[in-house]
Amino acid sequence: MVVALAVRVALLFFPQNRWGGPAPAWRIYRNIPFALAGFILAGMFLRAGSEWLTVAGWSVVVSFTCYLGTVLFVDRYPIAGMLMLPKMIAYGVTVVSFYKAEF
Repeated sequence: MVVALAVRVALLFFPQNRWGGPAPAWRIYRNIPFALAGFILAGMFLRAGSEWLTVAGWSVVVSFTCYLGTVLFVDRYPIAGMLMLPKMIAYGVTVVSFYKAEF
């Protein structure tokens, strides 16, 4: 997971990102390691077995699935940007599950 995140950070520095302009293919390349790290994290949560980590694991899966849907389809279908709404709700579920486990 750490290697995937390091690759993601390295990819962010390449000039092909064209920050502030269109970079259709490069956007996908830089998000592959990010999604991989997210799904690895979700798998770690789901394998842990405790109830609150299972909830957190599934919410991370939902979050990254919605994120990938946005990354892949927003150029062709701008309405796909609305997938960021369930993504944020999934983050809220993750935070609440960790809060409930702590307190």
